[in-house]
Amino acid sequence: MTNGCNLQFSGDQPTKPVQLRAGRSSGKLRCTICDSTKQVEQHHVGGRNHVVWFTIPLCREHHVKLTRYIEAAGVDMRYTPDRRTRLRRARKAICMLLWFLDEEEELISKEEEKGKER
Repeated sequence: MTNGCNLQFSGDQPTKPVQLRAGRSSGKLRCTICDSTKQVEQHHVGGRNHVVWFTIPLCREHHVKLTRYIEAAGVDMRYTPDRRTRLRRARKAICMLLWFLDEEEELISKEEEKGKER
């Protein structure tokens, strides 16, 4: 079977078991960005109305911040019965997540540089 990208899928089981607790410490979810365990929520990366199963853990602060960025970019996260439109909206939201992660990484780098100067 091919996925259109010249990759072959054998349908075989993974050689290593999937780590269901990956990203967790002591059974608690941690924010993907700041590593906090306080008020961690599952963010629907492509929007809960578009791609229900694709989530990442974010603390409340980063969840709200990312949601505001997605809104500011004009990404419509409302449900539509049109599957293509849902997928397009999900891709836009995912692109915003990637941009947001880059922005947050830059902030961390700047904070680290300030700490070294002291």
